[in-house]
Amino acid sequence: MVKNVHETVVEPTTKQKKSSLFKQTMKRLFTNKGAVIGLVVFLIIVFLSVFAPLIAPYGYTDMDIASRFAAPSKDHLFGCDSMGRDIFSRILYGGRYSLQIGIIASGCAAIMAVFIGSAAGYFGGKVDNALMRILDVIQAIPGMLLSIAISAVLGNGLYETIIALAIGNVSTMSRILRGSILTVRKSEYIDAAVVDNSSNLRIIRKHILPNSISPLIVQITMGCAHVILVAASLSFIGLGVQPPEPEWGAMLSAGRSYIRDYPHMTLFPGIAIMLTVLSLNLLGDGLRDALDPKQKR
Repeated sequence: MVKNVHETVVEPTTKQKKSSLFKQTMKRLFTNKGAVIGLVVFLIIVFLSVFAPLIAPYGYTDMDIASRFAAPSKDHLFGCDSMGRDIFSRILYGGRYSLQIGIIASGCAAIMAVFIGSAAGYFGGKVDNALMRILDVIQAIPGMLLSIAISAVLGNGLYETIIALAIGNVSTMSRILRGSILTVRKSEYIDAAVVDNSSNLRIIRKHILPNSISPLIVQITMGCAHVILVAASLSFIGLGVQPPEPEWGAMLSAGRSYIRDYPHMTLFPGIAIMLTVLSLNLLGDGLRDALDPKQKR
């Protein structure tokens, strides 16, 4: 007597699929040496900035007139500035301002871009036309000039700088997400969701965004590096974060008058900016390849 054995095939759940996709992405990311180096360097910078009060040997406002313009030494690793303040301590504290500006401004720009890009890409037609024309007007103004104009209107300070830089990055992120959504919108599973009478909000949230967000994630990482550079530029010309706060761009501005005689005043803040931007760019390149293996060379 032969018994029929019925095998039950259990399909992976949505959580399992997402977990598997996440693991594959992380695996591809960690096989990219450049991305790993970028991630490690960036995490070290974040760690040093977060724990600056515990690591810094001096307060960022502590002045020692006898040590004015002191060269790098055992007591002052990066030397002192024109007011006798320890540059190493100020760079550690300054990372808090520069990283806050980069991360928060990029995050706020991304949130606005999700709403604008999703509406433009999914609905199309007049909605897309209206939103894209508004973004055209914003993008017609050079990014640096737009940030300067907004900073001049809002005033100087940390949060004013964040708002100015966030607005300046919305257009690029919105266009990237819109382009990705236009491709995904033609997929069969979107048509199936429409036939199933799913609401537009549910389709965007459950089907559109999860499958089109990858380019935006890469742009957020690289946009953060760009924002840090622009923030340093604003502080360098007197806008943005104001003294005595130790923002890296403001430190560069304070040291430019003494660059020939005391180059350490500009050298170390410049290296801090360079390492941060480089690490984010390396990480962004790695994320691009990990999230879209077709682009991997």
